[in-house]
Amino acid sequence: MKKKGFTIIELMVVIALFGVLITVLTTVVIQAIQGANRASIQNEVRQNAQKVFSDLGTEIRKASCLTYSSSGTTNTLSTYSDSGCVNSVATYTSDGGAKTFTKTIGAFPPINLLSTQVAPVSCGVSGSSCGTASCTTNGFTVTGYDGSPIVGNYPNAVKVTLTVQQTPGQTRSDFCGIITLTDTFTPRN
Repeated sequence: MKKKGFTIIELMVVIALFGVLITVLTTVVIQAIQGANRASIQNEVRQNAQKVFSDLGTEIRKASCLTYSSSGTTNTLSTYSDSGCVNSVATYTSDGGAKTFTKTIGAFPPINLLSTQVAPVSCGVSGSSCGTASCTTNGFTVTGYDGSPIVGNYPNAVKVTLTVQQTPGQTRSDFCGIITLTDTFTPRN
């Protein structure tokens, strides 16, 4: 009489095949989730950078003149409504140490223009660059359109560079969302 059922070898082969299939499917699912997270991070960083850059461009175009100063990890751009650079309309401050990018209008308190998930890149500040990204520029720089430094009241076209990243510690070390935007703006004079 012949017994019905599976041998131990047949059962082990089936279990091994299921193990391989589960391993492959798990790897595919993990990679898909990581890809979606990367896209989400990059999109948030890009949206924040574009919002700030648009606001900056509008203020510079409305200004008659502007001033720019840089001290350590803090960079400040002030726009003025008069040609004598007396009546400040808006002041933008990138503080790499505090990981903020603020706009101040008149006597009102500063408003952080970036979400808490995004910060300006700041070279020279420990832990200010996410992941393994190399730090090549401070997060906010303003120069003359030809690359010359801005000295005193500046009524000419300026080149603005804004580099933002996902806030360090908010991301895994294998991916770092960094966006750099550069454009030239001309005050109305």
